[in-house]
Amino acid sequence: MSDPPYDVEKDPYPLMSDWRQSERHHMIKAMRQMIDEATRMAKSKRAPASERIRWTRLAGQLIWYKDAILRSMSLESMEREMVVLKKASLSILRLFLAVASVPSNRYVLDTAHRTVRRSSYEPVTLG
Repeated sequence: MSDPPYDVEKDPYPLMSDWRQSERHHMIKAMRQMIDEATRMAKSKRAPASERIRWTRLAGQLIWYKDAILRSMSLESMEREMVVLKKASLSILRLFLAVASVPSNRYVLDTAHRTVRRSSYEPVTLG
């Protein structure tokens, strides 16, 4: 059995994210064209009033769908930021645990923790 390509062994999230972004770009472009067409037909003087109402309703629905697509894009970007923050916080935690495991550093950390706990109970005064 052959080995998978190098890109597959890496995190697949960026590849899927790029694909989703390109698909959303195509969807938004198509939605924009349909919105323009529905708006044009809603403003047409030759169309009967009942058809203009339908075209106006369709344009509103298409705008709502386009907004939903854009909202999902912002949720995905927030998810990406959360992944980055999680990785950063884990690396800081690992660093803290590495520092805390050294006996000489343990005394410094305990002293700092006691100082912070003691000072947190003092009332804050504006002077």
